[in-house]
Amino acid sequence: MASRVIALLLIFAAMVGVCFAQQAAPFKFSNCPAPATCCSVPVAVSTVPVPGGTPTTVPQGSIILYGVHVSNTNAGNEYFQMFNATAQPAGGATPVGSSSWIVTAAQDRDMGVGHNGMPFTVGAEVCCSSTQATFTAVGGCGFLLEYY
Repeated sequence: MASRVIALLLIFAAMVGVCFAQQAAPFKFSNCPAPATCCSVPVAVSTVPVPGGTPTTVPQGSIILYGVHVSNTNAGNEYFQMFNATAQPAGGATPVGSSSWIVTAAQDRDMGVGHNGMPFTVGAEVCCSSTQATFTAVGGCGFLLEYY
């Protein structure tokens, strides 16, 4: 009985250690200086061979965005928007969650996206837009993305 309890305690301790190791893992950063319109962090992919066929590209997980610092170098207000993409979206595209955050003229803004972050399965594409509801390309932003 005692050996069983010890074995269970060792398994529990190993699981706790793995959880804390994941929590303590450092974030990655992507810097896109002004005058940018968008900044992208694509999901890593692997090419998997297919016997007798064309190799397949498979995503290796997702990007989890934790925070963003946006610098607006323009004289007018702009709107920060997020997209699940790896390239600048087409004009009129709707951002993730239909959300936009104002970045006032010639100011910086820091935004956290929650304790658990926001996952992006294709890639995290963040942009500045001159319109709030949909994407309208405008330059003059700088970005610093915090992701894992």
